[in-house]
Order: sequence, then C-alpha cells, then structure tokens
Amino acid sequence: MIKRLELLSEFDGFKLFKYKPTLLHMFGGLYPEPVTIRRIIRFGLALKCGYEIFYLVDKDKTVAYCTVQSGRSKRFDYSNERDIIIGPYVVIEEYRGQSIASKLIKEVLKIKKGTYNYAFAYIKKENVASIKTCEKVGFEYYSDAVVTPLICNVQKSENNSCKHIIMKYEGKN
Repeated sequence: MIKRLELLSEFDGFKLFKYKPTLLHMFGGLYPEPVTIRRIIRFGLALKCGYEIFYLVDKDKTVAYCTVQSGRSKRFDYSNERDIIIGPYVVIEEYRGQSIASKLIKEVLKIKKGTYNYAFAYIKKENVASIKTCEKVGFEYYSDAVVTPLICNVQKSENNSCKHIIMKYEGKN
C-alpha cells in the first residue's frame, strides 16, 4: 500500500499525498473514516474508470481527503473522458472551519491542471458549507441533480425539488 502513496507537495504545514487504488487496496492506509459497504461498492465501481485519493496530513494524522474520479464513468451523465469529478471530499471534524477543504481542492485542481476541461462536484443542497467551499474555489452552479441510492448515479435534472446540485469548474488549460 505505501508504495502507491506519493508525496506531492507541502503547504500551510500540511503534506499532500496521492494514493492510486487497486481492487485489494481501494482506500490506502490514510483513509480517516469507517469503510462501509456503500463506500466499497462506490469505490469499486470507480476503479473501472479510474480514481485517485488525495490525503492531507498534519504531522501523522490525516485531516482531510479528496477523491478525484474520471468523468468518463457512466455514473455521471453530464461529463466525459476530458472531465474530472471532485468528491467526496471530507475534513475531519476538529479541523473544520479553517478553509482546509478549499485549500485542498485548489491544490488538487492545480496538480490535475491540463488533464481536464471541466471539474464537477455534486453536493446535497442542504450542505451549505460544501457549496460555499466549491464557490470559494471557483465552481459555479451547473444543474440540479438526481442521485440514485447505493451506487449514486448522478443525472442532471430540471426539477428544482431535487436534493442535490452539480457544481462546475472550468479547467482553463
């Protein structure tokens, strides 16, 4: 597992690592949350098209992570092979409120620059903090979205009563 972990940069006292998953090691040794069946299914499906996990570490503690998936996955009807999907991204509770998520996403987008046309994120409408984080980074509202249970297929929708939105960021290659 450790061989698949690469130190990319250091900023604001944190170290940023990239992890390249395999079928037997989908999360890497730095994953800070419980691994649930739902996550195993979602990350297992993401393996086919490819994904990476970016971990932000403070000393020896993982404080945040951000997953980047290929937009060519059939789970996302609004993206293609030249796009990326940002998320899920999570900051552990004791580090929230310090703009860590926006710093992490900005750094990931900078590292991935030139590899995508657009970056997308889908977010629950009730998750105001995450929406504000994306806006702070430069994402803009793209569409409401329907997200299916378990597998989480994400589809654009014109229905304003949807529980999710899609945010879009132009890659400016």
